This record gives sequence, structure tokens and C-alpha cells, in this order.
Amino acid sequence: MKFFSFYLSLICLFFFSCQSKTENVKREKVTSQTITDSIFTRMPGRLIKVDNYLVWEDPFAADKFIHVIDIHQNKEIGTMGKIGQGPEEFNTPSISSSFIKNNVFVFDLNSPHQAYFSIDSLKENKNPYRKYENNELNKIMDIINFSENGFIISQPSEEKRFKLISNDKSIEFGDPFIGNKIDNSYDIYQGAMGINEKKHKFVFASLRLPYLEIYDIKDHEPSLVYTSELPKNTYNIEGTTLKPNTQKKGARDLTLLKDYIAIIQRDYEIDKTDESTVGMNFDKLPKTVFLYDYEGKLKRIVDLGIPLIRIAGDIESNTLYAIGVDPEFVLIKSEL
Repeated sequence: MKFFSFYLSLICLFFFSCQSKTENVKREKVTSQTITDSIFTRMPGRLIKVDNYLVWEDPFAADKFIHVIDIHQNKEIGTMGKIGQGPEEFNTPSISSSFIKNNVFVFDLNSPHQAYFSIDSLKENKNPYRKYENNELNKIMDIINFSENGFIISQPSEEKRFKLISNDKSIEFGDPFIGNKIDNSYDIYQGAMGINEKKHKFVFASLRLPYLEIYDIKDHEPSLVYTSELPKNTYNIEGTTLKPNTQKKGARDLTLLKDYIAIIQRDYEIDKTDESTVGMNFDKLPKTVFLYDYEGKLKRIVDLGIPLIRIAGDIESNTLYAIGVDPEFVLIKSEL
């Protein structure tokens, strides 16, 4: 069920919307450069930037599920991570949305199997797999790492929605942002996460609801510094179950840049698409990315010109990478 729920959240279209007015925010179209049109999958999973490489995950792969692209050569340099039941294989893999020294952290959604995969080893035709073990990371929903042994994990069904784990501490944080106790918290409290170690910020955007949180994590002591307010009519409570408004959704994807929190979000003041009609029609995905500063203020709305499904970047620049539909899956680059 965990695997099904996770990839149901990938397949469903969730777009973040902000309560604050957007009519006075700068809207602009930006140009993009195609890096590759060789994204062959039923639907791409997570996309992350790892130094000079882009890594995208194929959640439906039959063999290797991690693809590595050199952003200077604009071509794939190899694949890694095997599907299967063997000692170095994963049955239901997922990758962290961050990396450590060209190493991508992989965990299994339904087992305690964890490992780092080295891009440097892949380039040298060596085995990229390195087993990792941490008992606190068993059967997790989502994860982001800030050091070799430092992680923030998502635990949407728990009283505290996140857990920070490092060598010398384990801290749970993140109160439920719905006042009522609900019995579908595992589904409702899933979201996209990002971390900016330079600014000491951890960011969460809800998948189901239009909600954004920013935490200060200086000295790895989480402190909530910003929350958006949920707009009216975004959900209702029936008994102990929360029913989201299916016409407008939460964040589709999130990445952190040098100056911006970037979120794939539909500009509802321009695009009146009813999200409940979208389904698996990728042509109906939003084409816009909303750019917030690290205080939660919406600064710009940029239109990349094609429907977007994944975004990635890093905190060293405002270069945005995206997987979109044109008309098949393509990987593009835009300077923001």
C-alpha cells in the first residue's frame, strides 16, 4: 500500500496555490534550451541536480532506475541502481532530493534497504553501489539528506511530520497544519521538501493542499519561521476525514535555487483548468513556475512554454532544469 500511495501521489497532479493575490506579481515568459529529448519512461520520477550532472529516476524501470546526464555534454553517461530482489537491488526504490559529494542516496519504500550510488564510480566503470544502514530510516515515505549521516525524513502519519537525524541527535518537528485530527493524515500531509544549508532553511510544500512552510535549521535545530494560510474552500472535514478541493491542488514539484524557492504551480488567474479533469493527460500540466523568496513572498511567475512535470536546480545559481512535455518528455534548462 505504501508503494501504491506514493506513486499515486506522483501520478496525480498536485499544484501549489498561494492565498496572497498574484495579479500584481511580475509574470514573464522565459526561453529554454533543450538538453535532451531522450527521456524514455511512462512517467519520470524525481529529478535532481548533482554538481555537473542531472539525475532522473524512472519509477517504472524494469532494470536500472537511475539515469545520469552530463549537463555540459548534454548526454546521458550511464545508468545505475538495479531493480530486483538481490543484495544490491531494490524492489520499490526512491531517491533523495539532495546529494552528498556526487553520491545519490537511495532507499526502498517497503524495506530497510538503503545505499549510496556514486556518479564518480559510474564514470570510472566501477560498481557505484555502497550499502548504507541506519535503523531510523526503515520504511520511510520521503527523505532529504544534508550530510553523509544527516537526514530529514517525512513521516506524514505521525504526530510530528518530520524527523531530523544526524550523528548526535534525532529531533521530531512539524505540527499538523490542520487543526482537526484526521484519519487520512498519511495522504494529506505528504509533500515536496527542499533544503538550503547556506541559508539554513528547510522548505515543505504540501501536495494535496495549497500550503507552504519554511523552517530555520541553523545548528540543526528546526524552528518554524513561515507558514502560508490555507485559502477558504480548500477542503472540508467529513467526520474525521479531510476532503480536499479537487479543482485546485498543491505543489507539483519543488526545488531550491540561490535566490528562490521554485514550485511548479498553476497560475489560476490565467489558467482556469479544473484539476479534477486533468488525470494522466500530461498536456494539461501547468507551464508556470512560481518563484518565492526565502521569506515566503511570491516574487515572480515564469512561463516555460511547455507543460512541466519535474524541476531541479541548486543553491549556487538560479538556473532551473525541468522535465516537460514537447510532445514527448524532454529535459530543458532556463536561466532565471
